[in-house]
Amino acid sequence: IQVKLLRVLEKKSFRRVGGVKDIQVSVRIVSATNRDLTEEVSAGRFREDLYYRLKVVPLRLPPLRERPEDIPLLAMHFVRLFNAQFRKSFGGFTPAASEALLRYPWPGNIREMRNVLERTILLGGGERIDVGDLYLADGSGATGGELLEGVRAALDGRFGEEGFPLEPTLQEIERRLILQASEKTRWNQTLTARLLGMNRDKLRYRMKQHGLLREAVRSV
Repeated sequence: IQVKLLRVLEKKSFRRVGGVKDIQVSVRIVSATNRDLTEEVSAGRFREDLYYRLKVVPLRLPPLRERPEDIPLLAMHFVRLFNAQFRKSFGGFTPAASEALLRYPWPGNIREMRNVLERTILLGGGERIDVGDLYLADGSGATGGELLEGVRAALDGRFGEEGFPLEPTLQEIERRLILQASEKTRWNQTLTARLLGMNRDKLRYRMKQHGLLREAVRSV
């Protein structure tokens, strides 16, 4: 693909698969990457000639961890966005939550922040987001979350004094997680799949296994 792109940049033309004639084009290419292309060129994974063809007006966008002044602004943007989407009314963050957002390195940058706050607002309730409501990968926010707490409550009494299960509970745990996540999202399968970290097809397969597709139909 790099060779084909280089040809378009150099000759302003391309040829369709199976075609016999070149097609002239007049385009401007705006490209972006999260890799260090100089390292990719040195490693032989990116063509040097293509690199210099693309590098006309380079712009470096620093990672979120290098722009702490942007974190509160972006966080509040996502709070407003997901408040409207999920009909919540969070007014902002507690000082502890704000500090946690600033300390967290955000390896996934803005996309990760969006996902963290989407899950936080979807599962949370109250006036302000506290540090215990956040779902940060370093464990500084919520760890078990409401879903696991709900599962623990649902399975209370299923274990004997020695801590051994009275009967197999793995399927019940999975069913309970899916059920509780579905109730949180009002049986929106796209949001439920995102909340549980799986794709929608896999969620539907699991719901069918546990007889939850019928529950979804009845809830509508």
